[in-house]
Amino acid sequence: MWLTVRVPAGAAPGRYEGRLTVRAEGWTPMEAPVELWVADFTLPDAQNYRTWVELIQAPDVTAVEYGAPLWSDRHFELIARSFRLIRDSGTRILYIPAIAHTNLGNAESMIRWIPKGDGYTWDFSAMERYLDLAAKELGTPKVVVLQVWDIYMATRDSIGKRFGPELEQRHAAVGGNVPLVTLLDPATKATRNETAPALDDPRSKAIWGELIRQVRERLKARGLADQLMFGMFTDAVPPKEHIAFFHALAPDVPWVQQGHHLHRDKLYGIADFGYQASVWGGYRFGDGLKQTNQIAPPVVGSLKGWKRPTLDAVFERNMGLTSYPLSRWYFFPETCVTSELRGLGRIGADYWQVVKDNRGRRISWAHDRFPEGMWGGSSIGLLLCLTTLAPGEDGPIATTHLESLIRGVQAAEARIFIERALDDGAMKSRLGPELAGRCHAALDRRLHDMWRALNNYALGLHWGGNGSWRWVPGAAGNRWYLGSDYLRAEADLFALAGEVQRRLPPGSR
Repeated sequence: MWLTVRVPAGAAPGRYEGRLTVRAEGWTPMEAPVELWVADFTLPDAQNYRTWVELIQAPDVTAVEYGAPLWSDRHFELIARSFRLIRDSGTRILYIPAIAHTNLGNAESMIRWIPKGDGYTWDFSAMERYLDLAAKELGTPKVVVLQVWDIYMATRDSIGKRFGPELEQRHAAVGGNVPLVTLLDPATKATRNETAPALDDPRSKAIWGELIRQVRERLKARGLADQLMFGMFTDAVPPKEHIAFFHALAPDVPWVQQGHHLHRDKLYGIADFGYQASVWGGYRFGDGLKQTNQIAPPVVGSLKGWKRPTLDAVFERNMGLTSYPLSRWYFFPETCVTSELRGLGRIGADYWQVVKDNRGRRISWAHDRFPEGMWGGSSIGLLLCLTTLAPGEDGPIATTHLESLIRGVQAAEARIFIERALDDGAMKSRLGPELAGRCHAALDRRLHDMWRALNNYALGLHWGGNGSWRWVPGAAGNRWYLGSDYLRAEADLFALAGEVQRRLPPGSR
């Protein structure tokens, strides 16, 4: 049994004891002793973590899994449960689909379109309630992605070689490279999907301009005006005319990109990037290895990606990651913040395989229901394919991967706190040479132990060798880690962070 304890901010550090009683119908109650050590270090609230974590909540999965009508009271209860379970990870990103059949598996657009003359009005009630629920159960979002584009809107020139062979099938399923939206009949509440005018249609400027204006107005009322971004695309980029179209309507709204690349300039010299999750992208980890497309030479050491001014994250498109040892999930955040990026992205929250065959076996994902929006092609897959929650009897439940990830984020925050103090001349002088020296030594040792724990101790560097910790389960390293005094190592990290915290004035912490 995995027991999680919430420690109040004012709790005295030290050792606590208690007993856990487990009762179940038809069983004799069982008792187990519980020992808790509280470190003398105060973590920031999850809302203020420096480690970027993106766990994507996908409304359609819980609706399909539990037979809950979209946006019903029961559906929102299930979404609330997902939000509560992932809150402590620090994830603070939401997706609002203005179009249907996106790569995140939504059958309908969350914003409902109501035909009116040559244009539309909109029903924002599902969006408003979703934002209300997120604020209550998750916290204030750092990013709100308005999904206005997906891969089926690409053209032959923009889609690229990886996804190009399926372009005709995508267009045939939708009706061209046009937005697919959900129409609402206000009288009957019935919905159906239908294409909206193409973006180069003369009517579209007024239609999308008014939609975006109303979304921004609603976000501004919530204090979220600066959190809006347009989404989203991958290695298949939108045509230049589509980027120019949305830029003309909202030139200050940046875009979200999640693929192999890490764009360093404006797209087509027009659009800014607000958030990117990259598989390769030329960045480094502090593992001494050379990643694909890596620009700078390898280095063993922390690269302090948490200092990066732009919001760029590591995208692990490894579909097998859910079967990796827990040490991989525990160190997941730390591998990222010690790389050249800010954290981890494009990981599912409640995104399990929800499509079943006629024997009840799980065989597929929500996005497989509409291949036109799938980020999979004949030669590559950049699909959302990982989950940190699991389907329970009456709603989502946590997994050991999620619990390990949350612990790992907390450890990464302790590391960042120490590194920040060492990196600042005034703060470092307050620590003194003895404590600063111990901090440097402890962080170097922890980095060494992390790469050792993730290693599979096989010959070679990539695709199976000891340098392929991203793509091959480090079973041998995990066994070493379990045999080490890993709990003591974690306790020592928090104790060291506490020493640093007590040397610094409250305002600088």
